[in-house]
Amino acid sequence: MLRRRRRLASQCVGYLDSPSGQTRGAPNGPRRAAKRLSLQAPAWKADFLRKNFDLYDALKLHLGGDLVGRWLAKVRTFPESRRKLEWQAQDTERLWDCVISLRPSGLRAKRPTHLPALVAITQTPIIGPMRRRLSPREAARLQGLPDNFSFGPQRDALTYKQMGNGVNVGVVNQVLKAHCERDKDLLLATERGRAIYELVSRAVTARFQLSRQCWTDTVPLPA
Repeated sequence: MLRRRRRLASQCVGYLDSPSGQTRGAPNGPRRAAKRLSLQAPAWKADFLRKNFDLYDALKLHLGGDLVGRWLAKVRTFPESRRKLEWQAQDTERLWDCVISLRPSGLRAKRPTHLPALVAITQTPIIGPMRRRLSPREAARLQGLPDNFSFGPQRDALTYKQMGNGVNVGVVNQVLKAHCERDKDLLLATERGRAIYELVSRAVTARFQLSRQCWTDTVPLPA
């Protein structure tokens, strides 16, 4: 199945180079292969493929095959991880107005109303309007750590990795608090359970203690 999909995907690439691809619905092999690939894909991916093929057809008709062909040839000189643009910024007008993630699957652009999840590999988001990457301190804030939290003299790359491996302290606190409220009767039935319930119920104190528990083994906390 994987081998067949790769063959169909290769034929789809051939469609992009096909002169007959200038006309939507042209009865050529690559176009039919593209349609078959769409039919075999999950609904969300089939919709994604259809929109991309239609967009390519429209651009080729509007701009002309020569111009689009030169553009496509240039794009294919890029590293594979830079050939795909995942536009998730709705009606945002410019790429630099977005938050940009450099992912193995391509460039992902989102509106700056939220930031993508931090991950442990080198995918530090770029804040487009500021023309810079997310700073280590901003990454720490996203994970709920206070500004007086020290990462010591370690390299920024290690800090980003730790932030990507971590979980937002406030989210952990809220989830734990909800579980404790749900199982309150069980917790209050034992001495240890009462201690846990009292700790988690004090949200501010619990958040700080959870922060210490999560990070004290890897990063020295300030005294």
